Order: sequence, then structure tokens, then C-alpha cells
Amino acid sequence: MNFLIMKYNEALFFISSVLLLKIRPEMRCIVKSKMMGPINWDLIIRLASKHYVLPIFFSSLKSLHLLYLLPKRLEEYLAYIYSLNKQRNESLIEEVSYINKTLISYNVKPIFLKGTALIVSKVYIDKSDRMLGDVDFLVSHNEFYKTVEVLKKNGYYSLVDASSDFKSMKHYPRMFNKKRDFAIEIHKDVI
Repeated sequence: MNFLIMKYNEALFFISSVLLLKIRPEMRCIVKSKMMGPINWDLIIRLASKHYVLPIFFSSLKSLHLLYLLPKRLEEYLAYIYSLNKQRNESLIEEVSYINKTLISYNVKPIFLKGTALIVSKVYIDKSDRMLGDVDFLVSHNEFYKTVEVLKKNGYYSLVDASSDFKSMKHYPRMFNKKRDFAIEIHKDVI
């Protein structure tokens, strides 16, 4: 790979190889040899950021002791992003617990979805690997409007009004709480 002509697909392949390191450590030699050659780090970081994989990119390299092959400023930048994401995900776990306890106190049983479910279920070896933007959860159809009202009573609000024809939407418009870090999406359907 030439620094100036590293192609998009080559960059994605390299990123994918790094992401596999935790489950396929035998790829360490392949990744290491690529890192010892010319790499367009700007392209790699832009793509990894675009696909929300910077934290796991960093932790994968760290887990197999390959960080020393990164330019020092890049290593520091990735460590910083990883640290921020770790703090966010610790906050997410607290927020999920709060939402869960609040809804259960009203006899509503949420089922957390997507990245939230993966983090709280400890699917990731390192909870800092996954980047999240919101908390998604599903409630039964007959508890849907009750859930919205409970969350409104607890400081959540939406920036847009819910459509009167809500049947066509998968989830209630994204809700926020000024005292909380994450937006939430209350789903009534998964598909």
C-alpha cells in the first residue's frame, strides 16, 4: 500500500483486520506488517470514525500490543477517544438502570435493543468498544402511551410532536432529558 494511493477498500480491509484482532489474534502478524509499511492514517481514522469504530480499533491494537507502531499523537488521540467513550458507556449503564427501575415501578417492562442491549448484556469484552448515540427499548403496544407519559413525568421531552397517525412509525420521536446524557427511543415495533 502506497501512502498516497491507499484505496478506500484497502483502508476498510485494514480496519476490518484490526477489528478482528480480539477474536482472531492470529491476524496480529498481518496487521503488524501492514502497520510497519506506509499507511494513510488520515484515511484510516476518517473511515473508522465515520463507522463509529475508533474505540474498538484502539482497544484491538492495544490488546495485542501494537500501539507502539502508531504515530505517538495518533495513539494519544485514540486513547483519548477511547477514554471518553468509556465514560459515556459507564453513564449509559447508569441511565439504563434508571430507565429500567423507573418503568418497572409503573409495571412497564422494557426490552433494551441494539447497542444498549449488547452493552448491558456484556456481549463486548470491553464495554468501551461500542459507540452509542441513544438508548433504544421496546415496550408492548398496550404499555406504549403509558411509557411515554411516565417518561414525560420524569423529565423527558421530545423536540417534535408525535404524529396523530403514530401507527406508521416504529418508535416515538426521540426524547431527551436535560439531566441525562442520552436520548431515548421508545419502540413499539422492532420491524
